[in-house]
Amino acid sequence: MKNIAVPIIPRKMSFDFTKANTQDWCCQNMFYSAYMNGASLALPLGEDFFIRAIRQFDGQVNNPILEDELKRFVAQEAIHSRQHLLYNNQLTHEGYDIKNIQTRVQQVLDEVWETSTPMERLAYTIALEHLTHVLGDQILAHSQRLSGWHAEFRAFWLWHAAEEIEHKAVCYDLYQQLGGTLTMRSKALFKMTQKMLSVFWQNQHDLLSQTCKLRDISMPSNLMISRANIRFLFDRHQGLLRGAEPAYLAWFLPAYHPWKHDNRSALTLWQRDVLPLNHVADLKMA
Repeated sequence: MKNIAVPIIPRKMSFDFTKANTQDWCCQNMFYSAYMNGASLALPLGEDFFIRAIRQFDGQVNNPILEDELKRFVAQEAIHSRQHLLYNNQLTHEGYDIKNIQTRVQQVLDEVWETSTPMERLAYTIALEHLTHVLGDQILAHSQRLSGWHAEFRAFWLWHAAEEIEHKAVCYDLYQQLGGTLTMRSKALFKMTQKMLSVFWQNQHDLLSQTCKLRDISMPSNLMISRANIRFLFDRHQGLLRGAEPAYLAWFLPAYHPWKHDNRSALTLWQRDVLPLNHVADLKMA
């Protein structure tokens, strides 16, 4: 489905993660902040997985437009990784030990890579890209839900969400060109949903434990953490994923394509009213 053309613009951005305490930048809530911080710790490693997965098929792309889009996708993901590394370094600066967390995430990704075929790796990539753009769409379309987030981190996550939407179909189009099947991608989404939720939970748990030590308070129970996560993700009014179910489940339709959900209006709103121009250091490949 290529009747919708959205420019994929790798933007070189500049954020100052020292402007807020990483313990509670998200709604002044240590549970929510740890959840998002844990996601940030996983993302650069996941983005490296995506880039390696599509590079397995170098020389097999027979569409010059798709070939250019894949280059732009790689450029965007590389910039995302650099910004997340700066974010993650701030966690270290504030006293968090992140090495064990990153080692665990890398081990999960290495196991997935080593036990799969090239096409399965691509299927896992498009499944994770589906998850990120579904979340990105909710963040961008309902940016008021981020009203309690510190402005610098809010700008950072809105930017990342927007670019996830811009390139949401690129790897999927490659998968289709290479003959990927509904069965393979359906299994991939089941598997990657479970793994992503597990990784984010473990990362959050580890960071919360360290936050409690830094604050000299007791570690909350798993039940308290779970309740906080349900509020954060599915609250009736402010939940990040509230209303995302149809977009997630559309994946399992035989005729699915990412741009069948046309959310260009959310991108336009971000570019016109929300894009923090003071954060844009440069525009490349425009």
